[in-house]
Amino acid sequence: SAMLSGKSISNSGYGLGEFLQLCADTGSDPWLQIPSSTTPEQMRELVEYLTGTGSDAWSVARIASGQSDPWTQVFGKIHIELASASTTASVVSERMAPAVYAEQVNADYSAARQTTGFDGSKFDLILGGTGASSDWITAVLHQSREQDSVSVAADLPLQTANASPTETYGSLLAEPEVMDSTGGSVSREIT
Repeated sequence: SAMLSGKSISNSGYGLGEFLQLCADTGSDPWLQIPSSTTPEQMRELVEYLTGTGSDAWSVARIASGQSDPWTQVFGKIHIELASASTTASVVSERMAPAVYAEQVNADYSAARQTTGFDGSKFDLILGGTGASSDWITAVLHQSREQDSVSVAADLPLQTANASPTETYGSLLAEPEVMDSTGGSVSREIT
């Protein structure tokens, strides 16, 4: 939460510029997870904001906010992950069908690659994968072609009501290791 006139404001957010500045201040390359509803036009605008030199409205806005150098000159690599599920505060996340997600990835990341100023060595365009089932990401990988890498999220549900600490946290330590280690379910499917 943020402080304003001595009062706490819950759920106050910060913008992309502030997040990128925080990453720069801490010496960290940013990992941006963008919504699954991002359009190719919005992806182009994001790349313009990150790479432009003032010849487009988005880099003009970045420069006006105090960041004159393109963010691609500040960071070694900018990681962008297209979320594979739709989530709201009141609705449980629903993963997109593999073919629909692959189509979205191909459209959005193709638009990114075609944007003036895009440099593939400065970006890591990521599929939002899951560690709970390798079937879903395998189906996506058969149809997607524009990504650079795949993230693997554990997707482990926590059943904490009346659960012991071992039941609650044990799988957090063991299950991801099983999934992504050599011979694990994810490595068997995507290698």
